[in-house]
Order: sequence, then structure tokens, then C-alpha cells
Amino acid sequence: MMQESPDPEDDETPTQSDRLSMLSQEIQTLKRSSTNNSYEERVKRLSVAELNELLEEIETAIKDYSEELVQQLALRDELEFEKEVKNSFISVLIEVQNKQREHKETAKKKKKLKNGSPQNGKQERGHMPGTVRIYL
Repeated sequence: MMQESPDPEDDETPTQSDRLSMLSQEIQTLKRSSTNNSYEERVKRLSVAELNELLEEIETAIKDYSEELVQQLALRDELEFEKEVKNSFISVLIEVQNKQREHKETAKKKKKLKNGSPQNGKQERGHMPGTVRIYL
């Protein structure tokens, strides 16, 4: 029996999803603020401890996104393999069905030829009497 592949959304916990969503929002905020000159000024005003904390947050976000990417790529590969297996199965099934159809057609033709040809070298009569009376 074929097993259904696991639903990718079942593996994702709400906390992981929430965390990735928050990280995504933080990155979007950083992108928007990096276009402003004020971001550069804000970074220059940060202390070494704050910069280290920001660095840790960014590294954590990168690590989380990398892990998520690896998981999604693995899932994609698994689904691609499953698709290939199913396509192979369908191809073989169609091939078997075609061979079955050919075999049935060949058997029908042989049966027609067998029924339509003379048996044992004798020709069939068009009409055979049901009873034969012998007079003496």
C-alpha cells in the first residue's frame, strides 16, 4: 500500500512559524531603515554591547532561516522523488494495460480464425439434418 506523504504544515509548530514571522518582520524593518541615513547614525550611536546583541540576533535569524531553508529543500526533494516514483508507476501500469489489451485482441483473432477455418481438413456443411432415417 502506498503511504501518503506527511503534510508539510503538520511539521511546523506555531512557535517556529511565529518566530520566523517575527524575524522576517525584523529584517524588513532593517531593510527599510537601512535606506535611511538615520539608520547609519543609530548604529554609530550603539554601544559595543548593543552591537554585539544586534549581531547575535542577526546571526540567530540567519541560522533559523538556514535551517528552514534546508528543511524546505529536503521536503522539495522528497516530493520530487515521490512524483518520479508515481510517474514511473503510471508508465508501467499503462504499459501493462497495453500488453493486456494486445493479448486479448490476439486471443480474439486466434479464436475467430480457429472457429472460421475448416476443422481437421474437412469442410463444414451448410446444413446438417437433425435425424437420419434409414429405410430398408
